[in-house]
Amino acid sequence: MKKITFISDTHGIHKDIESQLDGGFMIIHAGDVTSMGHTKEIRGFLKWFGSLPYQYKVFIAGNHDFGLQNYPLEHFNIPSGVFYLQDSMIEIDGLKIYGSPYCPTFGRWAFMKNRGKEIAEVWSKIPEGIDILVTHGPPMDILDMNLYEVNCGCKDLLARVETIKPKIHVFGHIHENHGSMHSSSRGITFINASNLNEDYQCVNKPIYRSYEDCKKI
Repeated sequence: MKKITFISDTHGIHKDIESQLDGGFMIIHAGDVTSMGHTKEIRGFLKWFGSLPYQYKVFIAGNHDFGLQNYPLEHFNIPSGVFYLQDSMIEIDGLKIYGSPYCPTFGRWAFMKNRGKEIAEVWSKIPEGIDILVTHGPPMDILDMNLYEVNCGCKDLLARVETIKPKIHVFGHIHENHGSMHSSSRGITFINASNLNEDYQCVNKPIYRSYEDCKKI
């Protein structure tokens, strides 16, 4: 069985989950690969990610990954078999995967867009017909509640997701709401793949789905 592994928010301590990654077909990382996005951190992540025993390795950036915002991709020497998505799509073995690093603005982090028209324009680029949508932040009211019981997701992202209906929508960002849920009314499985908890301890396990579970009919 071809299996897809979903992870997110490893924040530079990715080696803490290495023993749980059994390799195979594909791994997808939904952003925050570093602590503060320094070039050394990004290159260290890429060396590790590229060495994993998966046929395909896909990742996006998150709000901590400043270097991926501030430098051209060529600066980092992406390893063979690793694919970085930034408001872009790739098709792998019949799976159409689209990724975006953006989140609604809070604080002074990377890949931020103001709520409303500004971030809605980002989501409008997500095409129809995709199988897997990878964003760093969650949609509103879906696996998006933080430690203070505030829903931090984006309503404009939810509106776009409900329009295009990917088979899988994977994200991270809100460490406290790791897990998955299937919305039968929407026909979408939502996955918050954050591996770190609210105390930045790497305690949440990777989430797995079969190829068939990720492919739209």
